Amino acid sequence: MDRFMDWTFDPVNYPPAEVKKFIEDLHSKEQKNVLIVDPGIKNLTGYKYYEIGLVRDIFIKSAKTHLPMIGMVWPYHTVFPDFLNPNTQAYWTESVQDFLNMVPVDGLWIDMNEVANFCTGDDLSTCSYPLPFEPKAEEKERENIPRRKGFDPNNPNYKINNANIEAPLNRKTTSMDAYHSQNVLEYDAHNIYGIAETIATTTALEQLTKKRAFVLSRSTYPGSGRHGGHWTGDNYSEWVHLYYSIAGMLNFQIFGIPYVGADICGFIKDTTEELCARWMQLGAFYPFARNHNTLGAIPQEPYLWPTVAEVSRIALGIRYSLLPLYYTLNYEAHVQGVAVVRPLFFEYPTDANVLANDRQFFLGGSILVSPVVTQGAQTVEAYLPRGRWYDYHTHAQISSTGQTFTFDAPLEVIPLHYRGGAIVLAHYPAYTTAATRRNKFYLTVALDDAGAARGTFYNDDGESLNTSNHTYVTFTATSSDTSGTVTSSGTFGYITPTVVDSFIVLGVKSASRVTLNGSNVAFQFTMGKLTVSPVSATLNSQFVLQWFA
Repeated sequence: MDRFMDWTFDPVNYPPAEVKKFIEDLHSKEQKNVLIVDPGIKNLTGYKYYEIGLVRDIFIKSAKTHLPMIGMVWPYHTVFPDFLNPNTQAYWTESVQDFLNMVPVDGLWIDMNEVANFCTGDDLSTCSYPLPFEPKAEEKERENIPRRKGFDPNNPNYKINNANIEAPLNRKTTSMDAYHSQNVLEYDAHNIYGIAETIATTTALEQLTKKRAFVLSRSTYPGSGRHGGHWTGDNYSEWVHLYYSIAGMLNFQIFGIPYVGADICGFIKDTTEELCARWMQLGAFYPFARNHNTLGAIPQEPYLWPTVAEVSRIALGIRYSLLPLYYTLNYEAHVQGVAVVRPLFFEYPTDANVLANDRQFFLGGSILVSPVVTQGAQTVEAYLPRGRWYDYHTHAQISSTGQTFTFDAPLEVIPLHYRGGAIVLAHYPAYTTAATRRNKFYLTVALDDAGAARGTFYNDDGESLNTSNHTYVTFTATSSDTSGTVTSSGTFGYITPTVVDSFIVLGVKSASRVTLNGSNVAFQFTMGKLTVSPVSATLNSQFVLQWFA
């Protein structure tokens, strides 16, 4: 950025024309990019986005001066757009348009939007740079500024343990008596600043690109997931923070923000080879997966250590193969409000043993993830609720009465288990999500103790705002000692260009003949595992797979 100013590039080191060429090269390889933007606008005379904001009167105002409230963020002194002001949307959309005209970015990462401020409110004695202007001497006390008798918004009568030291509420943010459009106090609006900016940013991108927007926000509010994703903030490169990230991810499902993840390998402090490997392994299953590092710490790109590179290739390969499941779960979260990743008690609410379990989680209700969260561990103590389970890697069957098992977990292995009763459609993974979508599918059916299973699959073009042309399929399996059936049914509004070329059915009693849509097909049957391949089952209409003893 040019002096950390929004919607700019450093003209010497990152001239926009060169950045545009770089992004176009990424696009030619079916890769994408997301760039950061903060809400703080540098109050610099001649800076376009400051001048326009002044003219349109869309900045949060100070109760002391009745001028735009000044704080300090990365560009030093800044003012803050008021996203409650109905005029701010056009200002923000025009700013995004200018940016897209320079560089065709694929999404925006909005940061520092609590709103963050390196000063204490508008107490400029805590800042070290001069004001660009002073209040006019004749400025009088504005009428109708919200006041509450005997109430100091920055130091309310009740105690809030801000910063763990009961600090004033304006510590490192705007003053609580600053005011928004229609005289709304910051005290009343503070917690929705992040979601208001998220809505404005998503609205701008959708309006300008006519596609779904990728917006990642640091500040959120319950329901923010309707408009954007979230990462859980500045964590530490410590084992305890790897462990904490599981609970953080699960809590945000409850808050209505399913697309969430923590900074993989940790953000603050130096990571280690083992910690980064285990975190890449766990983070591959976050809904939002990003390795992110702070300035000044040692580099932590996965390729820097051969072991971390290998662990990452394995874990990310599994993630890419499961993209159809993630996509389906995000669709179901959108229309039904269900969680993408789930604590065990979501799926087993009557099992008291799972209530305090914050070391394992479900991907949907289909796959149980049991990561290593302890330094030096080569095994995992994992609880399997009552029922039938199958090792994801080996397909070995396990029957549990509701008990804890010890699973081997050398550095390259993360224990994963199909839940009996699940059907999971997966891709063969490729280097990019676009290439992965072009690969064929395989369908894994994990029969439960009753010989039944169920799964779903949602698909569309991946970017259109109008999703009326979509496919939503339900897979159903039933079986007995002598036969079994896997069927698909649903809505087939989007043409999925690739086919299912393999079926893996786990928990089958016996099989001597297999048919697909009535025609005999090749198969193998060993130790309860039925593999049907090669076949060509379309996802654009119903199919029926049957086996007979």
